[in-house]
Amino acid sequence: MTEVTAETTAAPEATATEAPQATAPQATEGQPEAQQTAEGTTPEAQETTEATTEDNTTPANVDLELTAPEGMEMFADDFASFSTEATEWIKANPDATAADAFKWAADRQANAVTASANAAIAAHNEKVTEWENQIKADKEIGGDKFKESVATALKTLDTWGSPELQQQLNETGLGNHPDMIRLLVRAGAAMQDAKVLTTNAGGARKSFADALYGNAN
Repeated sequence: MTEVTAETTAAPEATATEAPQATAPQATEGQPEAQQTAEGTTPEAQETTEATTEDNTTPANVDLELTAPEGMEMFADDFASFSTEATEWIKANPDATAADAFKWAADRQANAVTASANAAIAAHNEKVTEWENQIKADKEIGGDKFKESVATALKTLDTWGSPELQQQLNETGLGNHPDMIRLLVRAGAAMQDAKVLTTNAGGARKSFADALYGNAN
């Protein structure tokens, strides 16, 4: 038999294979490397993305709706008008601050009050003109008697009316109302035509005012 010689065969030396090194994500320009995530997205960017996904509401998408509260239904149109204008302003000024919004609202309110006051004055003047035309067309105090009627009314008011009454009639415009002019004209005519009255007591004389108001003396 052939002798088998056992030879010791040295095992080949294991070749060390270098494990791949993890490559850290490179920091983006202007962003510290410590704030980078494994995916290369900063935590701040992730939060912004999540917030945008959860809430996609921006000022440009807001429609402001204000409803008139109970008891103020008569101002429903004003509330609706304000809602429309406010929505348009917000969309046109998406970067505006709360202070800007308050200033806009205050300016709008001031303009609205001024416009309302001017409208009221215009309506009053129109009404006074209408009354004047009615007086001129009136058969009793108008026409050829218009100037005389106005003069008589003014004289009557100066004689019998207090300064406070005259002020009220001027401020409210009621001094130009046809019925007021007619009343003053009739009263003035009655005073001009009034005669001294003699009572049944014999010889006692009363003025027109005394007779009219029933004064005892």
